[in-house]
Amino acid sequence: MEEPSLLLRVNITKNSWNDFLESPVKNFHDFSDWRSWLKEEKKMYGDPDDFVDNWTLCLNGRVRDNLEWMHYEYDEENEILVLSNLFFYGNFDPMLRVVSILRGINEFTKPDTVNNFLVIYPYWWGDRTKVGEWANVYIEFDHGRNLLTNILDKRNIDIATEYFDSKDEDWAKFCHEKMYG
Repeated sequence: MEEPSLLLRVNITKNSWNDFLESPVKNFHDFSDWRSWLKEEKKMYGDPDDFVDNWTLCLNGRVRDNLEWMHYEYDEENEILVLSNLFFYGNFDPMLRVVSILRGINEFTKPDTVNNFLVIYPYWWGDRTKVGEWANVYIEFDHGRNLLTNILDKRNIDIATEYFDSKDEDWAKFCHEKMYG
C-alpha cells in the first residue's frame, strides 16, 4: 500500500491546542467503535476480531511527545488548526495508533463549529480523479463526539484537497524528510 495523506482540521483555541499537546495520549482501546468499523467497512485483510482483541501497541506520555514529526499550522485569527502529513503510514498498526491519539482532540475543540475532521486518504499516491471517493480513515468531530465513518463529507474532502493543492514541491520534500529523516 502506498502512503496516504493525513489532514486534521479543527476549530480550537490556542490554549486548548496547548492543553491537548500536554494531555496524556489516547490509545486504540480508549475507543469502542474500531471493531464494528473494521468489520463494516472491510478495511483490512484478516479477521477484525483478532486484530482488535490482540492489539497491544500502545503509546505513553503526552500527545506532544508522540506527534513531533507532524506538520501543523495554526491560524490564530480564526482559531483553526491544520495538522498534516503528506506521506503518512500505509500500514494499519502505526496508522491507527496515531489516529487514536488524534481522536483525543475532540475534547478540546470549540463547540458549535463546523468542518472539524480528520481524513487519511490517497491524495499524493492515489488516482487524482478519484480523490474524495474513498478514505483509509475519516472522522468527524461534532458536539463532543468523534464519528468514525466512511461516509465522506464532500466539503471536508474539498478543504483537505485544497490545502494539499496549495502546497508546493518544497513543502512535499519537507514533509518527507520530517517523516523519514
